[in-house]
Amino acid sequence: MGESLPRADLGNYYANSVSVYAAVKLRADAVSRPVLRVLRPSGGGNYQQVSDPGHPVVRLMDQVNPWTTPGDLWRATEIHLNLWGSAFWSLEQDAGGHWQVWPLRPDRVRVLPDPRSYVRGFVYQGSAAPLAYSPEEMVWLRYFNPLEEYSGMSPLTPARLSVDMGADAMRFNRDFFRNSAQPDFVILTDETMTDGEIADFYDRWESRYQGTGNAHRPAIANFIRDIKTLGFNHREMDFIQGLRWSLEEAGPSASPNPCSPTWSGPPSPTSTPPSECSGATPSSRS
Repeated sequence: MGESLPRADLGNYYANSVSVYAAVKLRADAVSRPVLRVLRPSGGGNYQQVSDPGHPVVRLMDQVNPWTTPGDLWRATEIHLNLWGSAFWSLEQDAGGHWQVWPLRPDRVRVLPDPRSYVRGFVYQGSAAPLAYSPEEMVWLRYFNPLEEYSGMSPLTPARLSVDMGADAMRFNRDFFRNSAQPDFVILTDETMTDGEIADFYDRWESRYQGTGNAHRPAIANFIRDIKTLGFNHREMDFIQGLRWSLEEAGPSASPNPCSPTWSGPPSPTSTPPSECSGATPSSRS
């Protein structure tokens, strides 16, 4: 996928880049707002909305798991797709036999290819130990990747250089003001001043010229030989234009889209595609 990058680092953009965080959050919030509709085929290419609250898919989407709301599920899914290009839902049953959906971090999931069935399974690297899942226990969503079929392509891939450039410009700006204790000008004299004379000069200078009321007030001093003005050079000012350019370049890759991602994974008896703008067409797992 072009320049090599540890997959975990893609998630760091969400925490460290203001532009990436704002764009991804905007999309995630938009996806979580529409009400999910479960549809079943009614013949002739038509679909009928399922109104039974006890339907397995309706109940599953209303009660994702004890710790995750439906809105949290869709936000996590959209964030994962935008950062990693893939999203994984593990399907698990509780003690009562009810199904639950658990969103998994994509950088911790490994897809096991199979020459016959396409996918042999999935391995999730948990905090304690690896967990294995069969294809029927996992919903795999991903953006098409022309370079690697078993890995989704993150929208950050083409924008990564621009985002990095913006981050470097911000760091330069921060370090410039943090490390460069630079005055606006230097006063040159032909005399050697004592500490007391310097302190007295500052007191008189600030009393006469500090504050908005004394702005642009002319100064007269017979002992001053020259005043040298200090400021930014052209190279130091380039970070402003560079930051603006990086934002304009990275923006289109994460333009807001109120629709959920399109299901692009291999067919599975238990896989449920995500909702489109107007509704969803998940299949029952009964």
